[in-house]
Amino acid sequence: MDTSADPAIEPCIIGRAHWSVFLPPIILTVVLLAVWGIAEIVGGRGRTVGLYAFIAAAVVVPLHLLVVFLRFQTTRIARTFDGIWIERGWPTMTPRHLRWDELAGIAAEPSVIGRRFGAGTLSLSIVSGETISVHGLADVEDLAQELRTAS
Repeated sequence: MDTSADPAIEPCIIGRAHWSVFLPPIILTVVLLAVWGIAEIVGGRGRTVGLYAFIAAAVVVPLHLLVVFLRFQTTRIARTFDGIWIERGWPTMTPRHLRWDELAGIAAEPSVIGRRFGAGTLSLSIVSGETISVHGLADVEDLAQELRTAS
């Protein structure tokens, strides 16, 4: 995190992306390779569908994994002395600092996968009416509670 703009801010990272952000490309890979395998077993014209599924698995999935990896590496929530520092992850790499007095509310929204593994979305309501959402965070309920306590 670049804190050179304000030397009084010494961030303490309290929120990172959860490993479950990798599940969609993994599930996509399994489905595409299953389609390819079934098409090879069936044979005939099904092989064309299998070929398209294999090509999609070979091209689309690595690109999807790259995007997810970059998001995983660049998503952070940090508590500072006077507020919250947010980095929403790639491709929206614009960090944002919110003071405690700018926050109207903090909500944790577990995702479908998150209910099982503890991931979700942190939604920050700002006094101006804007809502900032950070998706794919680990332990989102605990994170929201810690931020509520700190504010």
